[in-house]
Order: sequence, then structure tokens, then C-alpha cells
Amino acid sequence: PALVAGVGALLQLAVDLYDAGPAGAWTLFSPPAILPAALVLAASAGILCARADGGTFGLLGGHGIGSALARRLLPFAVGLPLMLGWIRLQGERAGLYDVETGLALFAASNIVIFAGLVWGAAAWLNRSEASLAQERRFSDAALDSLPGIFYMYDSNLRFLRWNRNFETVSGYSAAQIARMSPLDFFDGPEKSLLAARISEVFESGASDVEADFVSSDGRRTPYYFTGLATTIDGVPCLLGTGVDISARKRTEDEVRQLNADLERRVAKRTAELSIKNRELETFSYTVSHDLKAPLRGIDGYSRLLLSDHEERLDDEGRRFLHNIRSAATQMQKLIDDLLAYSKVERRAVTLRPVSVRDTVQAVLNERRHDLEGTQLAVDLAPEPVLADAEGLAMALRNLIDNAVKFSRKRPDPRIEIASRVEGGMLLLTVRDNGVGFDMKYQERIFQIFQRLHRADEFSGTGVGLAIVQKAMERMGGRVRARGEPGKGATFELELPLAPAAAAAGAGAG
Repeated sequence: PALVAGVGALLQLAVDLYDAGPAGAWTLFSPPAILPAALVLAASAGILCARADGGTFGLLGGHGIGSALARRLLPFAVGLPLMLGWIRLQGERAGLYDVETGLALFAASNIVIFAGLVWGAAAWLNRSEASLAQERRFSDAALDSLPGIFYMYDSNLRFLRWNRNFETVSGYSAAQIARMSPLDFFDGPEKSLLAARISEVFESGASDVEADFVSSDGRRTPYYFTGLATTIDGVPCLLGTGVDISARKRTEDEVRQLNADLERRVAKRTAELSIKNRELETFSYTVSHDLKAPLRGIDGYSRLLLSDHEERLDDEGRRFLHNIRSAATQMQKLIDDLLAYSKVERRAVTLRPVSVRDTVQAVLNERRHDLEGTQLAVDLAPEPVLADAEGLAMALRNLIDNAVKFSRKRPDPRIEIASRVEGGMLLLTVRDNGVGFDMKYQERIFQIFQRLHRADEFSGTGVGLAIVQKAMERMGGRVRARGEPGKGATFELELPLAPAAAAAGAGAG
């Protein structure tokens, strides 16, 4: 109805304009039917254009090339015929030409003007088509340059677009792909998995999956696929990409193989270590029983020989017996140190908060007789450390014994024990003013049986500092040494603070 009323109003408006009386003696408002016809025409146009996305005149509000062309040509299609008819009528009334000539001029003018409009519209469409073709070539080049595959299909699983890599990887031609479904490139349980993921994309908007892409020759390639839902011209579609993850899968397989090999090697090493531990326990038992018994015999018989028959021996014989007893004692000491070192290796380590102050004080009480005549200075931080109590005490005993031994010949032997906190660690130092050592032997002093001084100068077996290092390693700590010949030595133990103490230290910082 709105269209019929609009056409009728346009006809009435044309009649009123053309039938305006002699010699143009009218104005716009003089004929009484012009204004109503114009109002009806405007109302009809408003009704027809009320729905910009549809309806009779929905084309005018569209975004396509046809809508743009309609908006350009419609004003000319309405206005030019009216204007040409009015010009023809005015010429006839002025006597410039007769009716037939006026009609011919009107027809020729319409032909020329509308031919020009058609020509211009065609040229504009060609330019638009060229622009669209250029954009299509650019988008095709962009899609073809992707390292993976690109695809787009609708909710009926019909392919709408894909890149060249899709054809290369699949082994199918463009004509074949156009007739295929996305599920045709998968088989077995993965086909059901892909169907579920596709449904998920259309329902929730996005999804991804890993699956083997099957090409035309049956070759399977692991791919990582992504899907994103979109709408094109009102049609629900899925845009997606696929990336070849063969290299990643090979790396994962290699890592799994390496882990399996590592587990086998660890199991083998663990078994070997268990055997070594049993051998070490056997050795310790042998040292404890089979070697100590002869030494006790040598020591006992030599003592009896000296006590019962000393007067029958000359000075050289007595000196020999004293040397035998001294060697037996040294051998006994060496065996005891070996057993202590073996115990450090074999004993279970239990890490818990340990008070350094209490541990140092307990060791000093044990060694109070050895420390007589030695100036002792102790300055310890209150924070506990995370350590094995027995292992820490063992390390301190050996360091204090070492400091006492090498500073005893000084006229004013001095030992300093101090600690400080740095970066969540507690540094415990034992410093003496003894004979010291050359720093070029820094690493050697922690090796078992390594001695930097002659036995006639300082007794010992060369095991004590090796015990210190082993005990610290098993507790997760470190030991360092500094020294200078004639100016003493400093040994520093580094242990982590107990969790509560470390948190308090961090909060204070």
C-alpha cells in the first residue's frame, strides 16, 4: 500500500507541476494539490525506508556494492525524468517546437543521460571489482604465506575457503576439497573427537585440539588445530588454523626416552651404590674387628715387653719398642678416623632446626681440657640453622681440634668462633692464629689423607677436614678455608637458616 500510495502521489505531483497554467503564473503553493501530494510521497518513502536492514527499500541501507550503486543512481532516476519533462513542456508552451519534436527531444535526452549514468555506473563497478580482486589477491597471499594450514567452513561442514598449504598438506585438489567435509581428513576415534570440538566451536565460540591429519596417501601428521566461530553474510562459519607439531612430538618422545633412560641409569646407579654401601659396611666391619685385634695385640705385647723385660734391653731396643707402640697408636688413630669418615657416609641425615649456640657450647664443653691456656672468643647469632645436629657437631669438633693443634705452639694461642647472617644463610667461622697454610693448597686440605705438615711437627691422619667437608655436603652446606703461612687459618661453614628464622630475616630486611 505504501508503494502504491507513493507512486500515486508522485504521479499527482508531476501532473500538478506540469499543469501549472499559462506562462508560469504559479508558485509552489498556488496549486492546492501539490502540497498534499508531496506529503503523501514523503510519508510513503518514510514507510518504505523504515527498515534499513530489510523490506522493500532495505537495499538502500546495505553495505554492498549494489546498495552503494542504488544510493548513487536513485536521485538521478527520480529527478532527471521530472526535470526533462518540465523542460519539454516549457519549450512546447513557448512555441519553440511542436509536440512531436518535444517528444523526440525528451526521448533523446533520456537516452543520452541514462546512457551516461549506465556508463559511469559500469566504470565505478569495474573499479570496485578491481579493488575487491586486489584485496582478494592480498588476502590469498597472506593466507598462503601462513606456516600452517587455514580453512573456513559453514555449519553444514562445507568448505568455503582454504589456503594453498591446505592443498599441499592434504594432497587433494581444490575441486576435491570443495566436495569434502572437514571430518574426511581424520579417522578412528579422532574423527569423533574432531566432531565434538567443531560442535563446541559453534556453541561456545572457540576450541582447540591435537589430532593426526590424514593426507590423501594415508600419511598421518600430528597437528594442533584451532577453531573460532564467526558469521559471514548471516551464515555461521568456523575459521581455523592448523600447525604441524611433528617436531614438538619428536622432542617430547626424545624427552620421554631420555627420562626412561635416566630412570634406568638411576636404578642401575642406585643398585651399584647399594652394593658399594654393603662393601663399605663390610670394610668397616673388617677394619673394626680384623685390624683392631692385631693392633691391640701389638700394643699389649710391646707394653708387657717394656714393663717386664725393659732392663734386659739396651737403649736401642727400648727405642725400637717405643717406636712400635707409637706406630700402633698412630695406626689405631687412623683406623678410628677411617671409621668416623665411613660413618659420615653411611649414617642417615635428618635436617631440622638446630641451635648453633647450643651446638658450639656443647663441643666446647667436650674439649674444655684441650682448650686450657687458649684465648677463646665466641660471638654467635641467635638464629637456628637447618642442619643435621650430629653432623654439625662432628664438623665443629674437627675444626676446633684442628685450630687447637695448629695454634698450640704459639705463645698466645687464640681461637675465635663467630657467626653472621647473609642472604638467608648463616656463616659460621672458626679462626685461629696458628701456623696457617699457603692458599695454593686450599683445595688439597679437604682431601682425605692429605697433610701439609710433617707428622713429627703436628700429629694427625689427614682425615679430619675431609670429614668436615663430607658432613657439610650431606647437610646441603659448604665449607671454605682461608689462610696465610704464619698468620693462622679461617674455616667458614655455610648453612641455610631454619624456615622461621629465614622468614623473620626477610621481614626485617
